[in-house]
This record gives sequence, C-alpha cells and structure tokens, in this order.
Amino acid sequence: MDPYKIDFFALRVLSMVFELKSFSAAADALGVNQSVVSYAVNRMRDVFDDPLFLRQAGGIVPTDRCIAEIGEVDAMLQRFETMITPQDLDPDKITKNFRVSCNYFERIWIMAPVIKELRKSAPKSQLTIMHSGTQGASHLVQGAADLLIGPMRPEEDGYYCRSLLKDSYVCVMDPSNPLASRRLTLERYIGAQHVAVAYGDGWTSDYLDQLPTESRNELTPVVTVPSPGDIQTIVQGSDLIATLPRKFAMTLLPDLTMAEFPLPSSLEIGLVWSARTHGSVTQKWFRDLVVSAVKSL
Repeated sequence: MDPYKIDFFALRVLSMVFELKSFSAAADALGVNQSVVSYAVNRMRDVFDDPLFLRQAGGIVPTDRCIAEIGEVDAMLQRFETMITPQDLDPDKITKNFRVSCNYFERIWIMAPVIKELRKSAPKSQLTIMHSGTQGASHLVQGAADLLIGPMRPEEDGYYCRSLLKDSYVCVMDPSNPLASRRLTLERYIGAQHVAVAYGDGWTSDYLDQLPTESRNELTPVVTVPSPGDIQTIVQGSDLIATLPRKFAMTLLPDLTMAEFPLPSSLEIGLVWSARTHGSVTQKWFRDLVVSAVKSL
C-alpha cells in the first residue's frame, strides 16, 4: 500500500499494541473493536514489509524491526500531540498514560506524592511505573518510558535533565552491632561487613565514587542485593551495615541504628527525558507536577 496513506491512528495503534503486548488490551485502551486494531496493524505490516508482532507462548512479541522503529513512531505521535494540544492545557481533560522508569528508592520516596497529585489534578490520566535498573536511558530511547527518575545521567546527546532532590548518605546497622555505639571513622567503615545494592551490570553507587581510591578498593561487600527493599530484614540481627540515602534510611528507623557516613557525601536525584518528549505540552505539565509534588515532601 501507499505508505503516505497511513494516518496517525494507525501509528497510535502500533504504539499501543507494542506497549500493552496485546491486541485486545490495545483495543480496550483505545475504545475500539479488536478488528479495528488488527486492521491497523496489518496496514502497518504492509508499510514496513514486516510482521511486526509474532505469536509466542500464548502472547505476542515485537519483531526486531518493530523494536527498531517504535521509538520514532512514538516521537512522531509526541510531535503531533504537541501540535494539537492547546497551550492553555486543561489537566482535567488529560487521558494520557504517563510512563516513568525508576528504582526502589524513587518508587518509595518520590512516586507516592506524585501519584496523589496526579490523581487530584488529572483524574482521567494513567500512570505506569517500571523498574529501571541500569536500563533507564534505554527505556527513554525505545519509547517505553517518558521520564526517568533517579541518580542516572546519560552521557549521550539528546537528553534533558532537571534536578529534583538532593540527599546525602548514612549507614544503617542493627543496634547490637558494635559499630552502633562508636563513631564511624573511615577506617572502621572500610573494615565493616557490608551489604550493598547493585541494580544491574555496570552499576556503581555514588557513595563509592566519593571514597578515596585506596579505600574503595579495600571495600568488598559480603552480601549484594538487587534492591534496598531487602536491606532491613538482612541487616537486622546481623553484623552487616548498609550505606543508603538518608531520606530512605530514615524510613527504617527505629528498627535500625543510623550513623553518619564517614565522609561528606552527596546524592542528586533528577528527572531525565529525551528529545522525543521535550516539546510536548502535556509532558512538560507532568514534569512540573513531579517537581511540585516532591517539594511537598
């Protein structure tokens, strides 16, 4: 078929099927019959000369071509949305599904007030939160997420960043730990038994970069976990200590003892988004809402 006969609805259907991994779920989200979704996807298959989605284990999976093109499809939809969105946006009429990539700390500490504010300001909207691990930048590029929240800063061009929250590091331990009753010097800290959080390959917590090189090389965790949500139960009743953002550590008290990190430390949580959503009036409104909600903490 003539590719110039493809309309924005077909692009939106393709994006929705990719996001929901289901023709029927996409039809429900768009408020149309499943046959309409199937027809639109078939038109896109003709354009790309590719099946786009394959049946597998009772569901569907996108093809490599679909994965490669979906970011550009979403970018086109965002640009079109920007064109047709009134500059005096009415939040009560927003029906968009905002997609945020973040990790455990951000979900616990930041997203709760964001959800409350979003439900109050734009009750017809939706919010999807996904685990970023070390793949947050990829989520933005692939169009899986509109916004990345965390300490990650992509080094490549094409990203925008905005500071959201500044924090520092502390150490938590069981009250019976001998270090709980002593000043935590750098020497005692390095010699302690550590439990560390690693969100994925290549992950390095900011506090490690703030240690002297020789100290960092001597610090070897005896336990490594994929999420700080495991910390409390692991540290309790043990000789382990964990280094955590202060605001998160405060939620663990009084069960654990908190001690100052032995050196001045800093942690900055930011908002990151790509050029794909930068010009969207709706996305800018959502970013401002996140910043405003966090200020209320």
